[in-house]
Amino acid sequence: MMFREILEEVVENAGGGVAAVIMGMDGIAIDEYIAREVKVDVQAVGVEYSKTLQEIRKICGSLDAGNLNEVTISTARNVIVIKVVNEEYFVVLVLAADGNFGKGRYLLRKCITRLREEL
Repeated sequence: MMFREILEEVVENAGGGVAAVIMGMDGIAIDEYIAREVKVDVQAVGVEYSKTLQEIRKICGSLDAGNLNEVTISTARNVIVIKVVNEEYFVVLVLAADGNFGKGRYLLRKCITRLREEL
């Protein structure tokens, strides 16, 4: 299965899924999926949060908290779930604010192994 198919499966089955992107920690996108008729620059979201992820990883290290696994950002319009795939890559899921956050997290967790295999 290719990246886009995996991302599409997560977005379409999450309940309120808007978009998803798999991206390198350097901010370069590998692939993305955006739900029909939705206008969101998911790559810009990923690029901006890649910088934040790097800082959070440093903080986790300095606090001896272990490796960073996931970050969630909730705004008035969206819930953004960022899941670390490995040291070099992460996946971002954008949900509508009233989307099914729990199901989105679950689907992301399930797809991580498949994403790792594709990398």
